[in-house]
Amino acid sequence: KNQLNGSNINSAYNYKTGQKIKIQSGPFLFKKGIINKISYNKITITLESINLNLVLNKSSVVAA
Repeated sequence: KNQLNGSNINSAYNYKTGQKIKIQSGPFLFKKGIINKISYNKITITLESINLNLVLNKSSVVAA
């Protein structure tokens, strides 16, 4: 892991747009979604179950 601007970046996070993920922290814990957009250390996902878009740190999600 590298530290940059206080955020942990793990090179193992090779997410792709359209990939299904599961949130592993916060109020939407264990909800599943689909990746819409990827930036350096953030991803935008859609939670299909409640039709909601979220922007999360990559460290907050795992592949589903």
